[in-house]
Amino acid sequence: MALQNIIVPQMGESIHEVILIKLYKKVGDKINVGDTLADVATDKVDTEIIATATGTIQNIFFTKEKSVIPIGATFATVGDEQKHTTETPVSNQSEQVVKKPKVIEPPRIETKVTPPVPQINTPPSVVQITQLVAQEQTKVVPMNTHVGYLSPIVTKLIFEYGIQPNELLLIPATGTNGRITKQDLFQYIQTKQQPTSSPSQSSITEVNHTTPSPSIESQQAEPNAYVGKTTMKNNSDNGETVVPLDRMRLAISKNLKQSKDTNVQVTSFAEIDVSNMVMWREKNKQAFEQATGQKLTYTPLLVEAIVATLQKYPILNGVLKGDSLIERTNINIGIATALPDGNLIVPIVKQCQNLNLVELTTQLQTVIHKARNNQLNYADIDGGTFTLTNIGTFNSLMGTPILPPYQSGILATGMIQKKPIVQNTIFGEALVIRHMMFVSLSYDHRIIDGIIGGSFLNDFAKRIESFDVNKSFSL
Repeated sequence: MALQNIIVPQMGESIHEVILIKLYKKVGDKINVGDTLADVATDKVDTEIIATATGTIQNIFFTKEKSVIPIGATFATVGDEQKHTTETPVSNQSEQVVKKPKVIEPPRIETKVTPPVPQINTPPSVVQITQLVAQEQTKVVPMNTHVGYLSPIVTKLIFEYGIQPNELLLIPATGTNGRITKQDLFQYIQTKQQPTSSPSQSSITEVNHTTPSPSIESQQAEPNAYVGKTTMKNNSDNGETVVPLDRMRLAISKNLKQSKDTNVQVTSFAEIDVSNMVMWREKNKQAFEQATGQKLTYTPLLVEAIVATLQKYPILNGVLKGDSLIERTNINIGIATALPDGNLIVPIVKQCQNLNLVELTTQLQTVIHKARNNQLNYADIDGGTFTLTNIGTFNSLMGTPILPPYQSGILATGMIQKKPIVQNTIFGEALVIRHMMFVSLSYDHRIIDGIIGGSFLNDFAKRIESFDVNKSFSL
């Protein structure tokens, strides 16, 4: 039996590497197709590397926890039990034999390393550490003038190794635009753990304990949302607390910034009379729950209307890639879901065009439950074509939602309010009380002009306003 490679699978367009969390198998173990070899972490969810071959494990190329593994890398090889091999893995992209993938892991602390001694630069106003500079001006302290974007991998390692936030200013950064790389962090960890009485190391220790740095803009304080495991004491001078953002918040931040930088986003607004929908739900919610075991919310009713409108205006279900419009037949609706820790995730209900109301309700509640209980896998958040976000949950009237990556439309629904509305009746104009809701549609103006965006919103509004109060649901 020839050696078979087990490859780290593709996990979405924006995922380029994973972190090894736990290894379940070892060389010599017998495995079958479908066995779990390891748990790995991506930006937002944890997932598994699954065996794609049956046999005996001959090699495992990533064994250390927190190893960084590129997507597409060979994780292990499987062959006959009797066959001993030292072959190197074959890339899934070519037939050439390549070298064993390099495991990126913290360096072993075996020899004394003297920390580098760069020049002290004048820090910008956004990170005001002039007092620290004044106190340490006679000492040589490696110092960054600011902390740029921290990748999810670097952030996770900061948490794991207990690096204090103020120490980030002391790590010489060699990455692009002053970014701290994994190698920079490992070098600092090694240097920090070396016993030494050198002046530069003493300076670092003194700074860490006596002069916490001011707040860094991209970080926030515990115990609020978006925090990691590492905190620091309040600065006695300004009362600020510096805490690195957690892995999920960094991913959200990166994706939304990428969207704003890529898409030309425009938002249109409308106010909709949702009285018929409210009336139908009130009349049917008890029977619906008795028949299906599911609570009936407004979300599946709104998704039904979105699906019907997307079928009339399919360009909002597509996406621009390069110089081409990618048309997508399947309507995969993302549901923006707030998590208990204050973060946000968007699980996807796939092929909504094929689901009736009961099926849609069941799948919506399933993915939302999984999201709030940290049970999502990558397939649950990948492949969305359009997103619904209900900002009315937090009593917001309206908003300007930002497009998720690889989507061209997102609809935000506001709080439902009773309002006096002027309506035409057989007796003339009359003031009536109706249930009203603002909706806002953000779309990519590179492929969707105002006439299409406005028409989509108008069509959606008419579907909701003309909701059939005699509608029935089928199991």
